[in-house]
Amino acid sequence: GKSPKTKATVTYGMDRNTERAWLAKRRRNTSGRGPAAPAVGRAPSGGESKPETFDFLGFTHCCAKRWSDGGFTVIRTSMAKLLGAAVKKIGQTLKAMRATTLDEQGKWLGAVERGWLGYHAVPRNFATINSFRDRVIEAWRRALRRRSQKAARGISWPAMRALAARFIPRATILHPYPSQRLGVTT
Repeated sequence: GKSPKTKATVTYGMDRNTERAWLAKRRRNTSGRGPAAPAVGRAPSGGESKPETFDFLGFTHCCAKRWSDGGFTVIRTSMAKLLGAAVKKIGQTLKAMRATTLDEQGKWLGAVERGWLGYHAVPRNFATINSFRDRVIEAWRRALRRRSQKAARGISWPAMRALAARFIPRATILHPYPSQRLGVTT
């Protein structure tokens, strides 16, 4: 007949050595200390537990402390995965636009930046939108260096900053806080 399966194989779908290693790791981390300790059920020193972050509609939502009174609030930062994908796509498009003039490339990049800011320029997201601008400028500089052998020496950073100032808008917060926008009072 059939050989009886061990409980570990049935329960966890692992062999006995893997199960032992897994259980040993869990026992080590039940103290709630160390980098591999489970975050569930742990509370910061203030006594209240901090909820997990989640991604929704292009933002990573996480809990933070309010500057005004120290209470909890939900903040939105642009998802790093989407930001990286957008910069990569911009780099690919700049590669295809390599033969176009600097004015055309600059106008296009300015429109892209304004579109990004139109959606992502929410309160407390300044560092991310400023990082996006910097990465777009770096991608543009990299694309300009690939236009010819002479250009391969690279455009200087002062010249690149002047181009960026001419075409790409500065990072700024465009949207108000939800409490101001929706007129919510608590």
